[in-house]
Amino acid sequence: MPGTELKSYLHEIDLTVGRNLRAIRRSRGLSQKQVAEAIGVTMQQFQKYETAANRLSVSRMLLVADVLNVHPSEIIGGAFEGGLAQPQQDQLQIISDSIGADPKRTVRALIELFRGLAKKGGG
Repeated sequence: MPGTELKSYLHEIDLTVGRNLRAIRRSRGLSQKQVAEAIGVTMQQFQKYETAANRLSVSRMLLVADVLNVHPSEIIGGAFEGGLAQPQQDQLQIISDSIGADPKRTVRALIELFRGLAKKGGG
């Protein structure tokens, strides 16, 4: 099933974000409760971000980055340090051609694109 592979890959990203979030928070000497209060969520909700039980939205990530005084790229593992990698034209064409037509091919192309972007950025 094509969705299973993509969901697994995305969950790995969420786990990485959670681990990075926890490490940065701890390095700052802050508790989950302190950060949670600063961004307007419960401690339990923040704990779920760190364990990847809940996905951290981009807007919330920006709040957390501000509270922790880090660039958001540090939370996502530095995947975008040095700028964004440029996707290969053939990957974009496969994605464009197959959206709605061939879900398996679209998922495979997206996964390869994400992996390439992560490798290019050092993540």
